[in-house]
Amino acid sequence: MQNIKILLSSNAPIKVISFMLGFLSWFLLVNSHTETITKEVPLSFYGISKKWIVRAPEKVMVTLSGKRSYLRTLDINTLALHINGTKLKPGLQPINLSTHQLFVPNSIKLIHYIPTTLSVELIKNNT
Repeated sequence: MQNIKILLSSNAPIKVISFMLGFLSWFLLVNSHTETITKEVPLSFYGISKKWIVRAPEKVMVTLSGKRSYLRTLDINTLALHINGTKLKPGLQPINLSTHQLFVPNSIKLIHYIPTTLSVELIKNNT
């Protein structure tokens, strides 16, 4: 029994430092890992007068990539693609989506979205 006490108490500072370095290494590796998530998000158009109707998909499937710690802090359920309607022209037109339309931090990137060609149609409201 005394041999175990001596073994455990000898080199205690080295053991504590080794444990702390191991934990720190594990923590840094886990939180710096890049992860991707796929989520269906709604489209939100702003800046459109009531004399126009927008025809577009209701939701878009997006794939985001970023550090695991950044993705964990992101409230995924409140994400929406915000599209400026003042730049739309009457008729059918393609729209390219980007990360800045999702209002996510710069550390999170938009990798992919489905449908790949987002077709939006602006129609005059006759009512």
